[in-house]
Amino acid sequence: MDGRATRTVAMAGVYGMFSIAIILLYVLSNVTMKEFWTAKMEKAIRWSAWLLNIGLAGMVFATLMPVGQLQLADALKYGYWHARQMSFYHEKLISLILWDGCHGT
Repeated sequence: MDGRATRTVAMAGVYGMFSIAIILLYVLSNVTMKEFWTAKMEKAIRWSAWLLNIGLAGMVFATLMPVGQLQLADALKYGYWHARQMSFYHEKLISLILWDGCHGT
């Protein structure tokens, strides 16, 4: 995979998930009343953490892995320098894969 793509996953995984965990677990537990933290709420938070991680994995496997495979094929055919150019990302198929999930935003 391209370095830009892996940095995206790393930033979302490390800082995004970490900040959500801090907000959900630390901040909310200190600003809400103790009666709020029932077993049902803990189960909901546990589900939300798993669903966030599944969503991040879905982003990786739906967009970044196919683009990484196409980029590897391009690097083997034309050379590493060719696969790292910005023109690679402006090809129709690559743009379709990377930006198709952004409809309606």
